[in-house]
Amino acid sequence: MITTITSSGKGLDTYTLVEDSYAYRADNTIDRGLRERIAVALGYNEEDFSLIPDQANIGEGCGNPLSIASLAEGETILDLGSGGGFDALLASKKVGSNGKVIGVDMTQKMIDLARRNAEKMGATNTEFINSRIDKIPVGSGTVDCVISNCVLNLVPEEDKQQVMHEIYRVLKPGGRVAISDFLALKPLPQWMKDDPDLKAGCVGGAVEMKLMQGWLLELGFEDILLVDTKKDLSLYKDFESSSADMTPCCAGSTARAGPNISETGRKKIDYDLNEWICKRSMVASSLHGNGC
Repeated sequence: MITTITSSGKGLDTYTLVEDSYAYRADNTIDRGLRERIAVALGYNEEDFSLIPDQANIGEGCGNPLSIASLAEGETILDLGSGGGFDALLASKKVGSNGKVIGVDMTQKMIDLARRNAEKMGATNTEFINSRIDKIPVGSGTVDCVISNCVLNLVPEEDKQQVMHEIYRVLKPGGRVAISDFLALKPLPQWMKDDPDLKAGCVGGAVEMKLMQGWLLELGFEDILLVDTKKDLSLYKDFESSSADMTPCCAGSTARAGPNISETGRKKIDYDLNEWICKRSMVASSLHGNGC
């Protein structure tokens, strides 16, 4: 049963909000043309769409982590918040039959969707696991590269640092992380943090850039790069104003993303997302191994 969420956001369980929103998205996809336009705007190539089943691309994300991951044949890749399998299945092509891609997602309907997509394309080098990412069911020191696309911001504030610890734990010595996500340019006001639209829409939970860099350094990551993608976040407003029945969840475009989303966020308050958050590609190497 889906609980109605009030606009105050008080008492809101972030995991429930996010899971309900993306479970709804697994069953109610947005228009294919819109999904592909979003992906191209985020850095994917049109050829990518021919490599994997159509339903793997659910039209979400805020970048292309594969463009910065430098994946190689035979590697083991972990995709956190794997959704319908878009990035994981593209990665499976890059690592080949001697490699492996593990997708982790807390939404069972997304796991089911990703498994169906993997079966359609015969991706036997993939595995999709239903789990939260603050306790990743993967052995320590077993992963070459962790990828993630607009997922860390969806984790409750009190669990975010634990997720970073888990990422470091699963990496092999010399392993790396390649993440696309929203980061906050300055402290977000409380109303943005509390708003359910913006929580499920990847904005309300954005980590401040300096804080993220500090976490990476504290864990022992080196060669840290937080690269501004130079993307104008108004592109989400353009997609939101389309005539499609469904629009993307990212950047607060959640008014049609699921029945538990309030009519707040950007629908109520006109503001410039570029003032508060930016898209960053994060790359770092775990040169000290999994010693945390």
